[in-house]
Parts: sequence; C-alpha cells; structure tokens
Amino acid sequence: APSFTIRPDKDTSLTILGSAQRDSGFGPFQFVPLSLTKSSAPFGRISRNTYLGEPDVDDYRQDQWAAGYEFAHRFNNVFQFRQNLRYSRSDQYISAMRAAGMYDPDAKNGTNGPLPPSDELVARSANGVVANVEGLTLDNQLQADFGTGPLTHRVLAGVDYQHINSSSNFFVNMGASPINAYQPVYGTNTALPFDGTPFVLSDGTLDQTGIYLQDQIKLGGWIATLGGRHDWADTTVDNRLTVPTSHQEIDDQKWTGSAGLSYLFDSGFAPYFNYSTSFLPASGTSLINASTGEPLNPTTGEGYEAGVKYQPPGTKTLLTASAFQITQQNVNSFDVATGKTVQTGEVRVRGVELEGK
Repeated sequence: APSFTIRPDKDTSLTILGSAQRDSGFGPFQFVPLSLTKSSAPFGRISRNTYLGEPDVDDYRQDQWAAGYEFAHRFNNVFQFRQNLRYSRSDQYISAMRAAGMYDPDAKNGTNGPLPPSDELVARSANGVVANVEGLTLDNQLQADFGTGPLTHRVLAGVDYQHINSSSNFFVNMGASPINAYQPVYGTNTALPFDGTPFVLSDGTLDQTGIYLQDQIKLGGWIATLGGRHDWADTTVDNRLTVPTSHQEIDDQKWTGSAGLSYLFDSGFAPYFNYSTSFLPASGTSLINASTGEPLNPTTGEGYEAGVKYQPPGTKTLLTASAFQITQQNVNSFDVATGKTVQTGEVRVRGVELEGK
C-alpha cells in the first residue's frame, strides 16, 4: 500500500494512494449439518476439525487493488477545496465442495421411497464462482469556516459520483459424491464445479450521483450538525442465462438527511444524539423481485443513536457508550432456489455499543 504526498506550497497538497492485496486458501463453503454438531447425533457429535470438502477441489482466491489521489487546496481563511478519486477492482475465484445436508438416497434418485436419510453420510454439491467488481468514485467538497454573531459554522457542500461494473458467474454440480462425516475419504469424487449448471450469469452497472450540504454549528459547548443529500441512481442488470439476454433497468432518486446535537463539558464528557435516513439503490443478480415479479424498490432506512463520549482532560483516551436503533425497508436477500433477489418488508436492529481506545 504505497503512498506519497506532494506539497508545492503550504496551502496545497496532493497525495497519491495505491494498494494491492491477495487472499487465498480453502473455500468459504465449509458448512456442516446441524444434526451432526449435537451430542444427540446417532454416532455422536463430530469433531470440530471435521473437513467435509475435497482438498483437490477446494480453492479460494481474491485479488483486489486500488489507485487514486486526495487533493486539497486552501484559498483563504474561509474557503478550502478537496477532491478525492479512486479506481478499484476485485476479482474472486471459488471452487468448493459444499455440504448439502444429510445424504438421502431416495432424493438422490429422484424418488420418494422408503429409505431414510443416512446418519453418517453427508450430501455434497460442487460449487464454482467467478466474479469481479470494478468501480470509479469521485468526491468534490467545498468547505467554508465562518461566524455569524455568537455562532461559528463549518459548512460542507459537495458532489460525488460513482460508477460500478460487476460480473457474477455461479455454477453448481449436484453430482458430487457423499462423504462419511466420521470416516471421511478424499479423492474419490469426480464432480467438478464448473462442469455443473450455471444458475447466475449476470452483468450489472450502477451510476450514482449525489449532492450534499452540511452545517456544523457551535455555540459555547453546544455542537449541532444538520445535513441533507439527494441521490440519483441508474442500475442495470443483463441476465445471460436467458436467450436472448434480458436487460433490466431501474432509475431511483431520494432525499435523505441527518441531524445531531452534542454538548462538550469542561470535564471531558460529551453526551450526544443523532438521527439519519438512508438510501441504497436496488442491486443483485436481478432487478425484479422474485417473489412478486415487480421491480425492486430501493432500500431505505432511518437510524437513531444516543450516547456519551468521555475524554479525560490531558489524555488521548476516548471512551464511548451508545445505544442505537436502525430500521430498514425493502432489504434485499438472495434466494438460492431461484438465483434471484427477493425483498424483506422491514428489518429492525437495536443494540448497545461500548468502545475504548
């Protein structure tokens, strides 16, 4: 992750950033049937080290890299400008033998006969994934610091843009041989992931532009932050499983906002409260809701957070305690049966967070 900074004068700086990372190892699909993890299993609980995949098949690789810059220039005591740009790409390859429940000989033969599922054999499928994502993001910010009577302001206005291309290729081969969970034998399987049936072959793009305005206002120990944002998003998906290739497109736009208030005591305590709304354009292998046949709606939400921060005077220690609630509508999830996207009506998350650093 190399970087370097150029400062032609005290008011201007340009930082060039780059990063590259490779992850590799066995695939992430090492699941085990729940029944085998219980002491009540007919042959006892399996070992934590039980490996139900295939050493010659399982493989995972991900390469990701990014390059960009951060530019900043101060015009005077009031105005300064910042521009950040980044191009990134991630390529992923997965070849994995995946556990698919206890082996049922009748289901394997496509019948509903009298044979019960095995207590020892685990059914498996061979899965393959080749996917990549590349994106370009650009953010332009103009900051103004000034006062109006007893109030001091830090106003931030900006325009940002992102363009994302993605490609997803998922394969599954149900012809994989079962494996004995208590006495696994490897190397006898002949099913290969990419000899299987593709259930996702899609390309997608997202173009999103946003404008935003934020004002941080200070009066004595009080700090108030008010912000608003508007987004325009164009999303497309080309499904290559269909002949001819189907093309789907959705245009979304939404206003969102945020507001926060805190008070900084001389003792180092700062209680605070904030509220915000969110917007995430539709995405996935399809822009059609598999459960309704209608276009996917953008995921929207609102969040509340209240807490207290404490920094003992004269130290660099920061302690934070907070409680939060986030509610989202139209949350996307992947339906394995259809290889398409479905949406949940509403999801709510409540929690408490403690942090010290």
